[in-house]
Amino acid sequence: MEEINDARDLEWFDIEKYQVFETLSEPELLVQVEERVHAFRYGDSHCDKSFHEQRLKEPYVTWFESWALNSKTIESKPVVSEVVQPISTGRAMMIGEQAREKLNLTDDDLEDKINTLVLSVLHDDLFDKVVPESPNPGYLHLDVDLSAPDHLILSELKRTLPGIREYLGLPDNGVKYSKAKIKGILESKVIPYMDLTLWANSEGKVIINRVMAAALYPDHTKGEEHIRTTAKTWFERVITNGFIEDWKAKLNAAS
Repeated sequence: MEEINDARDLEWFDIEKYQVFETLSEPELLVQVEERVHAFRYGDSHCDKSFHEQRLKEPYVTWFESWALNSKTIESKPVVSEVVQPISTGRAMMIGEQAREKLNLTDDDLEDKINTLVLSVLHDDLFDKVVPESPNPGYLHLDVDLSAPDHLILSELKRTLPGIREYLGLPDNGVKYSKAKIKGILESKVIPYMDLTLWANSEGKVIINRVMAAALYPDHTKGEEHIRTTAKTWFERVITNGFIEDWKAKLNAAS
């Protein structure tokens, strides 16, 4: 990719517009970070260059766009519990039919709504298959037998989860969120770092650390070493699977 190696190429960027994030509540900050994380995790092929330019002009986003990715079907070898188990393709198809009836969707409607629906593939042995990534990578739909007591449901989930993670190749990365990280998110300027990186990606370019430092710290208080060891480190931490999800869980538990 072509390098942006002249700070003058980013003179139009205004870091002052990002001061708004310092005034946000924790839930509001979460929404802003999550919007960027989704863009990196799931790709921005649906967004053109003007989209990213507009985000740099107005970094506080008031919308949140998500999209469904194709699901993949695998054999359910790790499922050994009748109480908590990944949803089968057959079950997913029945749920889809129920949703179709509830929404009064016709065959013609499906063409317009296909990008919001996750479709399963029909197999001869329907109930020996699961749909592990529907609608987003890293997510797993589960069937839970609510006739079982709570303590059994929880113990079965704890028992079977490691095997499911191992089979799907989605290990517990152990990344946890704490309120102390808010300071790191703001002081590292990871949000403008992400926005500039997304914009550069849309241009087919990469911003070198020295130029990124000049854009984020026009007063020259920080240099390229800070970008490499702090901003980039926080960026890699934030987009890791588990960071946003754990942050959400902790906020929900506190509310």
